[in-house]
Amino acid sequence: LMLFSVVSVFLALMSETMANSLAPVMAEWGLSPAFVGVFVLALLGNTAEMLTAIRFAHNGKIDLAMGVLLGGSAQMALMIGPTLVLIGALMSLEMNLLFSTYDLVAVIMTVMAVSHFLGAGHIRARSGIAFIALYIMLGIGFYNMPA
Repeated sequence: LMLFSVVSVFLALMSETMANSLAPVMAEWGLSPAFVGVFVLALLGNTAEMLTAIRFAHNGKIDLAMGVLLGGSAQMALMIGPTLVLIGALMSLEMNLLFSTYDLVAVIMTVMAVSHFLGAGHIRARSGIAFIALYIMLGIGFYNMPA
């Protein structure tokens, strides 16, 4: 428990440092906060989870790989987001779960794609290509989204 606490504090400090270092890059490259938050920070923050899922998939444990990825997404949507809103309220910070139309469309498209492929009962290389294509399309949309 002590090790978990120390690692959690260390990760929080590293995350804060990383987030603060992105401000000059955002200004210099003209990146929107939505793009940086949804794509850059998500990629950097979830690298270990993604590498674990890739390793499981490479070893033929597709169910375990999908469980890692879907579990992380569910945890973010159902626990971390609402918890941050509650903590923000305790700290008198204006936070809410109001999303733009594009954010909602992105979530709906992603849920529909995952549901479609999981409902088929199997995942093939074409499925992975389709997910990557959807990710690129959403990335282009968030990149071009006004601030």
